[in-house]
Amino acid sequence: KRAEKRIRDHAFVAMQKRGIKKMQGVVHVGIGVVQKSRRGDLDNFCKTVLDAMNGLVYTDDRIIDDIHVYRVIEDDERTIITVTEVIHGDS
Repeated sequence: KRAEKRIRDHAFVAMQKRGIKKMQGVVHVGIGVVQKSRRGDLDNFCKTVLDAMNGLVYTDDRIIDDIHVYRVIEDDERTIITVTEVIHGDS
């Protein structure tokens, strides 16, 4: 729950700074987990991130059509999250 709150707080600030509103269309999510050592399951990191942003960054996590999750081993631990709303043009 602490991790979810931290992610949610960072997402809120990032959206406010950029003037981004809650996404309602198809969404693609990228999650980079940077750790000092290999620990935890990537699917658990993914679930924590997606749950934290649900209802804030996007209306509901069922609008996510693509998720890319990766892990990198480095000393500077962090989580890198990108969320992109896919805009389909008129056909």
